[in-house]
Amino acid sequence: MKKFLFFLLTSLFLSPIYSQSRQISINWEPETSIIFGNTTKKIPGFDKNKLDYNPETGLWYVEEWLVPNEINAQSAELINVRYQPISKLELKDLPENLIPTELTFSMGNANARGKKSVLLRLSPIVKINGVLQKITSLTVSYRSSLSSSSRLRMPTAVRNSALASGEWFKFYIEETGVFKLTKSFLDQLGVDVNNVDPRNIGLYGYGGEMLPLANDEFYPEDIIENSIEFVGEEDGELDSDDYILFYGQGPHIYNDESITYNNLYTDRTYYYIYVGNKAAKRISNRQLPTGSPSESFTTFHQTQYHESDEFNLIQVGRRWFGDRFDAEPSKEFSFAFPNRI
Repeated sequence: MKKFLFFLLTSLFLSPIYSQSRQISINWEPETSIIFGNTTKKIPGFDKNKLDYNPETGLWYVEEWLVPNEINAQSAELINVRYQPISKLELKDLPENLIPTELTFSMGNANARGKKSVLLRLSPIVKINGVLQKITSLTVSYRSSLSSSSRLRMPTAVRNSALASGEWFKFYIEETGVFKLTKSFLDQLGVDVNNVDPRNIGLYGYGGEMLPLANDEFYPEDIIENSIEFVGEEDGELDSDDYILFYGQGPHIYNDESITYNNLYTDRTYYYIYVGNKAAKRISNRQLPTGSPSESFTTFHQTQYHESDEFNLIQVGRRWFGDRFDAEPSKEFSFAFPNRI
């Protein structure tokens, strides 16, 4: 009886493991331009669909491919890596201090609309023994398994996602306010401004708030369209003096759950421009009230904050603090409030 139980348990929890590999080639270009707001950066380039650049984390090669089963990310390794020298001059605007001193990569599983895929994130330039090298090709080796738990899980993919159709272009903001997007800005994002009906240009995004702590609280599963004001779209052509106005919410908003103004995970809020064949949302006109006003306001409230997250007391948890008072018993912080009453 004991032998039978042992056989039953092992047949439930043991699973077949499959070894797989993928060949990757990086076709380098002399340079590519990356747009951040009103700033353009020139960096070493390759396929833009696989290029990810961030001024804080540097340059990354990103590739995704479909797999029949989830992989064991811990089993992944890079072999047959081939390099070519790259000079400091070829780095252009890429800061040298953001280049790792060893080959850095990560792999993970993704599941979208019921299709399993693997996402590889790789540092394509490394500084080995003080010498800058760029990767030209490599082989990714990994294992996948069919576990009983994965067979029991049901996919929770979003159906009919807004991202399933049209063209999409991403940009970010760093503070809350009303923003103006011009024809030249859309052109820099990659929109075909000379062959687009502005009435079919939409804007999507969530704003910059952190996710709620409780996972049972409602949060939208798909990206949300925002209503915008598009000045000059009536003729169906995108002219040089046409522009978009929208209210964007930055990442730093007071959060009661975490007792902080700072978003603990990002300093940016990303929004997405949609270009397709359907009419996009617009801000609707409201009827102005009639009659004489009964109350007048000549002042308003304004809030400014100082919060630097520098210390975590026990190196764990979400609470961070700043401006340590120890040897220095007092500190002074300056705020500017024009036209203060």
